[in-house]
Amino acid sequence: KVWHEGDVQPSDIKQGLLGDCYLMAACASIALLPPEYLVRDLIIDESDVGLFGVKFYFAGRWMSVAIDDWFPCIISGGVLRPCFAQPSSDGALWTCIIEKAFAKLMGSFEAIIGGEAVDAQNYLCAGDIETRELNGGASLEDCVTTEDISASSSTQRQREKLSQQGVKQDEAERIWLELCDRVPLPRDRSASSIAIGGGQRADAAAFFSCAVASSKTSAAATSGLNAQHQYSILGAIELVSSGERIIELRDPHGKCEWNGVFCPSDTRSWTSAVKREVFGSSKLNVPQSGCAFMRWADFRSFFDEIGICLAFPQAQGQGVVRRESVLGRFDAHSSGGKHGLATFKFNPAFSLRMLARKRSSRGKRHVVSDERVRVKVTLSQPDTRPITRSDAAGGGAYDLLPAWEDMYLYCLTASTYRKLTAPRTVASGTESSKQSIRAGTSRLGGMLLSRQQTQPVESSDPYLPDWVREISPALRLRRRLGQAELDLDPQEHYVLVACPWGPGVSDATGAERSTTNGRTSIAGVGNSWDFCITLHASTEVQLSPLDSDKSAELLGQSRWSQPTTEQRRLMQSLRPRQACCFICDRGFGHGEAHYEVPEGQTHLQCYEDYRKKTARRCLECG
Repeated sequence: KVWHEGDVQPSDIKQGLLGDCYLMAACASIALLPPEYLVRDLIIDESDVGLFGVKFYFAGRWMSVAIDDWFPCIISGGVLRPCFAQPSSDGALWTCIIEKAFAKLMGSFEAIIGGEAVDAQNYLCAGDIETRELNGGASLEDCVTTEDISASSSTQRQREKLSQQGVKQDEAERIWLELCDRVPLPRDRSASSIAIGGGQRADAAAFFSCAVASSKTSAAATSGLNAQHQYSILGAIELVSSGERIIELRDPHGKCEWNGVFCPSDTRSWTSAVKREVFGSSKLNVPQSGCAFMRWADFRSFFDEIGICLAFPQAQGQGVVRRESVLGRFDAHSSGGKHGLATFKFNPAFSLRMLARKRSSRGKRHVVSDERVRVKVTLSQPDTRPITRSDAAGGGAYDLLPAWEDMYLYCLTASTYRKLTAPRTVASGTESSKQSIRAGTSRLGGMLLSRQQTQPVESSDPYLPDWVREISPALRLRRRLGQAELDLDPQEHYVLVACPWGPGVSDATGAERSTTNGRTSIAGVGNSWDFCITLHASTEVQLSPLDSDKSAELLGQSRWSQPTTEQRRLMQSLRPRQACCFICDRGFGHGEAHYEVPEGQTHLQCYEDYRKKTARRCLECG
């Protein structure tokens, strides 16, 4: 049977032999909702004919995956049991069904080993996701600096460090308040007809997850926590009696060996008053079905970030969110890199307009308000684990290629985009170009040159204008999915530009196009795709690819000019999926600080060379 009597519960989830703790943790999170809101709607039950359908949010839209009613099993204790996700105590199979359908979506059971719970939650509810830091550790975004930041004195650095610590402290406090608001203890689903797990409002439902920090694995193991393991956060409460903050976690394995304060054997902490506040009754025993209760201070000592998924996102606090999605692809003719390069204009670009809900007397849409519109934009890319792991088949190694590709999303006004993509030509051999060649710069007028190239192209000035340097991307993506908020003028025409971290075709392209378990056959969206742009807004928006016919008036002929031989060679060359320094061609270590400049990214030690090569020189002394 698919369901058991009564509501689904987080205790229904029990991970099997497969390393998909993140997916099981996501299932435990959505089990907090009354089943009619999400869980029962995900599964299409046709068990009378031996079939099930499961809905996933994929590539900006909902799609259904059909599976049969056969599950991999092993004999344990003389009984035939599923070897992966386990049924609930009374035999409900809903978690087994979701796991098998997700494996089919990704290509195989092996392909779903390893991941993040917040990512799986997005597949299950189409929610907005983000990762928030607790203790001020160096996140991927914190390691990025801008060109305007210069070396400061030790006093200034200390002041900035203290200021950053204050920001992180405030962030931890905000996260705690959000936990108490969205997943409060004790849980009560029957508070009202729209009650969500923990008493949440339907438009405020959120799921939380976490994993032990990589630097705390030894200490976590001593305390009974599993390193490299995803946990779902089920509840939080600040005790009225003592002011102690308690958070509830759940291990997808269905058992947790936490031995710290508020563990099941800690009878000294679990007084009748505490039980009454946490569970609603002093007669209940501390649950041991994979749950762990710990102090907020202990939680922060083992976990440095929390994943948050807003299940029912709202725009501007009201109304139904409208979604518009578009797919795009980077190939040998549309992989131009960042906006400081002359090949930027060949990147995939999309027209964005805000449309009113009403019509004028002539039947045409028109904007009825001058108020700026808040739009949430999501940039996502396919899950490439089926590809990277199929290449490693037989070798016993996984993830030979990075799972995610570094890319950017720009939101530019039409006038800025037209100005940025306008050609700037100059005859080769001019004095300015010769000075640039002598200076050894690898970038001329916004174009990346190879070491073998001897003549500059498309540049009347070897230095980027200040207005170009002031442009920054709306979003930088270093994982499967990222989001940003845009504050847009409804009267303005915008252009969204997606681009890889540098010119060239990804070095994983061959595997992606050729594998039978690749994203094309799994996604069911036609041609292969490299990214998906999704807009969430309270007003109607129009998102469409730019083409030469409809956009000739907007862009003139600059975008539709043919690339030069050198530009074509750059966009056809192979590049790593993860960004490299455009000066020394070396990659970046995990969490390594670096500078973002219009041409790409650069190491801190290479930045001074960049400044020297791009600084304007005196005509007299050079």
